[in-house]
Amino acid sequence: MTIDANGIVMQIGGDAIVTQLPPGYRFVPTDEELILFYLQNKVCFRPLPCEAVKDINANELYSNPPNTIGT
Repeated sequence: MTIDANGIVMQIGGDAIVTQLPPGYRFVPTDEELILFYLQNKVCFRPLPCEAVKDINANELYSNPPNTIGT
């Protein structure tokens, strides 16, 4: 197990596990990564590889002011 200065667990066994993302982190997967690791699992109701990226309800997203989203 490796933990960096930001408290992020980099690897346990063969799988990477993220406990928190550093401020300013940008989620920018390639199209292939998005389909293979996230969308395919989401459609098949399998767990996502990283729980740090949270789902946001579209109704919540568009019906509330930006400063209240995710709180």
